[in-house]
Amino acid sequence: MSHCVLIGGGSGLIGTRLTEILLQKGHQVRHLGRTRVAHDVVTGERVKTFAWDIHKQTIDERAFDGVDIVINLAGANISGHRWTKSYKQELLASRTGSTQLIVKCLKDRPRNEIYCWLRNWLLRIWR
Repeated sequence: MSHCVLIGGGSGLIGTRLTEILLQKGHQVRHLGRTRVAHDVVTGERVKTFAWDIHKQTIDERAFDGVDIVINLAGANISGHRWTKSYKQELLASRTGSTQLIVKCLKDRPRNEIYCWLRNWLLRIWR
């Protein structure tokens, strides 16, 4: 059975590989992204990217049309930055903000449309 999968954070390390695997298995994949160019460079032409802005809490709701699986991998990069108090807050806000935006959109859709909703939360706050 082929699925239509929407991935927030699809251009990241995990999202890029997940997209490749899903496409190889015959699934349709869409991304939510800040810019279309960044996603096309990473994944190629077979992935349509829909705009979202986590800070403004805006999203192109057409991204959800026909989607039966939603995976949210979005969030600020956990490597390459010092984990200062302010960056820890940014890490948390980027994950909760993206999740809140997707949930807000899913609430307005028929319940039987979405088969599966996954949120990856690979985050540990060091003290």
